[in-house]
Amino acid sequence: MPSKTRVLLSDPRAIPFLFKKIAKFFIDKAQWIEVKFLTAFGVIDFKVPPNSSMRESSSTNIRHYYESGLTTTLPIVTAAYIEGLDLRQPAEVLDFGCGVGRQLLQLARRYPKLNLHACDVNGRSIAYLKRAYPKIDSYANEFSPPLKFSDSKFDLILSVSIFSHLSIKDNPIWLKELARVTRPGGLCCLTILGSHAMGLHAPASSGPFASDQRKQLEGQGFLFQNYERPDFQRAAAELWDKGNTLQLIKEEYGNTYLSERFIRENWDNGDFELRQFIPGIIDQQQDLVVLKRR
Repeated sequence: MPSKTRVLLSDPRAIPFLFKKIAKFFIDKAQWIEVKFLTAFGVIDFKVPPNSSMRESSSTNIRHYYESGLTTTLPIVTAAYIEGLDLRQPAEVLDFGCGVGRQLLQLARRYPKLNLHACDVNGRSIAYLKRAYPKIDSYANEFSPPLKFSDSKFDLILSVSIFSHLSIKDNPIWLKELARVTRPGGLCCLTILGSHAMGLHAPASSGPFASDQRKQLEGQGFLFQNYERPDFQRAAAELWDKGNTLQLIKEEYGNTYLSERFIRENWDNGDFELRQFIPGIIDQQQDLVVLKRR
């Protein structure tokens, strides 16, 4: 078995990858200085994760991290209120696949009565959350169930851009596990990539291939595009990024598009009642699916 270093250096694709890793280190340091400066002058008054960790949650800068937290959290808060759950009152809430806390930042600031919990497979993200939000019960879960929580614990589970990456095989497994830890009458607010998002992405992949993708989504109800994970990336993660998601994902993982028909046929089931399906409301891209535990 070749050593991790040999695996890393034997693939020519590793060279630009290594330069990116070095660049991330310096960008993180530069942002740390920026945050110290802006905090000292009162420009920002919230915790900011390292830039490299923010990018793993699709935020390239501090402003987008904060604003996308708003545009992903507030629709969920509103949908929960419509279903009779007022988050201004005490409730048990889980952020499943929390990343570095875009949604937790907003919930903790605006809804102080909530008892917040969080989990993610990325150990570095959880290490940051434990430092930034010590009062939030956060832990690094495994890629496969079960979660550590007891049955029927949560009034609300939110999950932003997690089911947009799970394979069709893992999709019902995790849906079943979320049902286990949601109390009867409680809500699961899950976001997905669907027809709306595919329409936004179409200009980047126009032509016959894009047309075939849309036909596949409309025909079978889902489209899964697996991420390529070369051996050199795994070797780099094991050498330098302990807790990196790449180490922990053993199954298929990629971009998953689900149609509204698929959701209605598969997620409205013995565990959940489908209460709302709102296209494109999450950060103007993802669909919001609101499920009520039967």
